[in-house]
Amino acid sequence: MSKHRVAAFLLVAAAAATHAQQAAADVEPELGTRAPITTAQAANLAQPMSLDDALRLAAENNPLLQSARFEADASNGALMQAGARPNPEISLLQEGLSGRERTSTALINQTIELGGKRRSRLDAASYRREAA
Repeated sequence: MSKHRVAAFLLVAAAAATHAQQAAADVEPELGTRAPITTAQAANLAQPMSLDDALRLAAENNPLLQSARFEADASNGALMQAGARPNPEISLLQEGLSGRERTSTALINQTIELGGKRRSRLDAASYRREAA
């Protein structure tokens, strides 16, 4: 058997197992007692699943593929964050407790990026997104 046939067989087997679990979940209520099966549910269980449906179902429920999709979504967020400009910072400082000796200072800092740092961040995030 070739590797492609084995992979297709495993995908179909996983899809069939998932389909059976979903069908059983549709039939069983939460309390664990079985409800009578309606004719529509019985007809749904009796219909054969097409190969395309089985492959789609296996791809949707495969944990490795789901984690890859989530990683790709996270890398898109990292790319958006890399393109954002730095936020200004406000810091407040108070020294001394009594009224005569007390001094208060307020600072506002804004980072100014020079030398193409933002472009470099965007490039690095873009490469991480492509890898994901």
